Amino acid sequence: MKLTTFRLTTFLPHGVGARVDNLAKAPYLVLFIILISMGVGTASALITITLSGDVIITDSLNVDTDTLVVDSANDRVGIGVASPTQKLDVDGNVQVGNSLFVGTTTSGDVDSIWMADGSERILWDGVTDNRFETTADLAIGGNAFVFGDGRLSIGTHDAKNDDFIFFDDGSEFLLWDESATQFRFTDAIVTPGVIQAGFNGPDVGYNRIGGGVGDSGVVAGPNDLFVTNNIQVGGNLIAKEAIASSGGGFFSTDGFAPLSVSRVGNDGTLIHFSKDASPVGSIVLLAGVVSYNAFTGSHYAWTDKVMQKGLLVSMTGDNQFLNDNTESEILYGIEITSKKNDPAILGTYLSLQEPDLEADTNNPHLIMSEGNGEVWVANTGENINPGDYLISSLVPGHAMKDDRSGETSHIVGRAAEPIMWDEVNETINGVKHQKISILFNFVPLNNQILN
Repeated sequence: MKLTTFRLTTFLPHGVGARVDNLAKAPYLVLFIILISMGVGTASALITITLSGDVIITDSLNVDTDTLVVDSANDRVGIGVASPTQKLDVDGNVQVGNSLFVGTTTSGDVDSIWMADGSERILWDGVTDNRFETTADLAIGGNAFVFGDGRLSIGTHDAKNDDFIFFDDGSEFLLWDESATQFRFTDAIVTPGVIQAGFNGPDVGYNRIGGGVGDSGVVAGPNDLFVTNNIQVGGNLIAKEAIASSGGGFFSTDGFAPLSVSRVGNDGTLIHFSKDASPVGSIVLLAGVVSYNAFTGSHYAWTDKVMQKGLLVSMTGDNQFLNDNTESEILYGIEITSKKNDPAILGTYLSLQEPDLEADTNNPHLIMSEGNGEVWVANTGENINPGDYLISSLVPGHAMKDDRSGETSHIVGRAAEPIMWDEVNETINGVKHQKISILFNFVPLNNQILN
């Protein structure tokens, strides 16, 4: 072993490229303990350098072949790389204890993270869109993939034949059809403003959502699917809560029932009716019996007169037809009755079918005539008790208690509420009157037999 002390700037051979300046307390000398030989055939040497101050290396540096390489000719540093190709070229993992900055903070710079051969990258576009962009495949959580050609795959399917959203095995997908400029989902078609589910026919007029052609659009709630036209469902439609419609309906084109309602398990409500979130009726299944609650049945009618709810009306014989179709439902011509014990009574007036629209053959008047309803009753001298038979009176549109004065009493129904006339103050043409509930029951009674 040989120990040598020397002045560094003059001793080192030409080409080594080491320079030491500004050494504390020793401007000319540095101690190198150099183990140049540890026996015959030894190829390694141990160099221990103790420095205090700045060190400037003017040429390339190679530590352990490719552990650390400084390429002074190209101004590059490599870690684990013998010939670095970038400013910093690392072969292996990099652990960053804090932030990783790419590019500069100068406004408008386009900064990139380049991968592999540079053809694929993650790009920050701060000039046009203020967004990240990538031409590489992007994996999310191992089960979702965004491919560089624009496809989104969910699950394990990775076919690359078009722009798809794949699910699991690829048997179901959402496809962008470039030639037709529309989305397809198995046998569904989605065009701007239109969705067709389970149907391969013409797409015009089916399932228009929001702002389709000629449609101003509708603002729905954050959890709503608002459909302004039809929905065609090939299978079951299962609703956790209410299904709402604004003038639409259910229809069938294959001979099956357009609407089938089934309750599984226990008995109870099949259909619930409400207005402004308040219940107004229901259809229930109890012990094998379907019950309609509460029940009022009405006939279609027409008139050019304004009428009040609960007035008795009689048939005129001047009839029309729904939608002006003689094969459709009849619209009975009506007038307010002013005849006592009128046999032509149809029922009591309810309303227009759509009260906010004008009356026509598509919007007929409704006349209550089955189940329960309401009727105006005039005072003819006797109090009314529940169950009393009622007939028409001489007071226009009013019923009265059957006085059995005629050969036949044309009963319109039975009183369902009492009237104590000495407690009534409201009058019409000087006669006390009151509106009560009626149970319709149109029967003729032969008073001669009953008497």
